[in-house]
Amino acid sequence: MQMNLNIDDDILAAAQAMAKQQDKSVDEIISDLIRRSIDLTRPRETRNGVPLLPRKPGSTQTTMEMVNALRDDES
Repeated sequence: MQMNLNIDDDILAAAQAMAKQQDKSVDEIISDLIRRSIDLTRPRETRNGVPLLPRKPGSTQTTMEMVNALRDDES
């Protein structure tokens, strides 16, 4: 989708520098930054006031047995 935007000069310069460093287009950099910003504003699930990390599809749930085994291996 094409759209005209007015972007501050310093923001554009930073996006151009990032694009050059990452070998991407300025469009890709700006889209990625906006996408990450949107993800950060989504409400996170919390437990006892602590934000929970999202679980990746196909990952296994960590159990206390796993934690205890790792702890015991360290000793």
